[in-house]
Amino acid sequence: MAGEDDIWPFEKTTNSLKTCGLIDFTSFEVIRGVAGAYVLIVWGKDNPRIDPRLNPYVYIQKPDYWDIEVTGCLGDFVPPKRFPLVRALEGTMGHKGIRLIGATKVEQWNLPKEYESLKA
Repeated sequence: MAGEDDIWPFEKTTNSLKTCGLIDFTSFEVIRGVAGAYVLIVWGKDNPRIDPRLNPYVYIQKPDYWDIEVTGCLGDFVPPKRFPLVRALEGTMGHKGIRLIGATKVEQWNLPKEYESLKA
């Protein structure tokens, strides 16, 4: 069939597809931003082939601790982001804090006691 060699067969697309999963982080910090909102900063080891991201879970009801995954996607075409990763926690803060989930560890951050007294 004419032009058949010009078509990229489905079997060969696996090299261009991204593969994503949990990756390790080395440390993290939660700070108060200028407007008083909390901001998450996550550090890890840079890898030129991995695009790291912070992916919060989606909940129907606000949990005690909001889970946020540190994930990475392999890619060759898009310049990857680098650490540190920064994310405002507005809308992704649990009643008591957050839980950061990496490939080999899970760490928890608790809201300060003064925040609890401000909510009441």
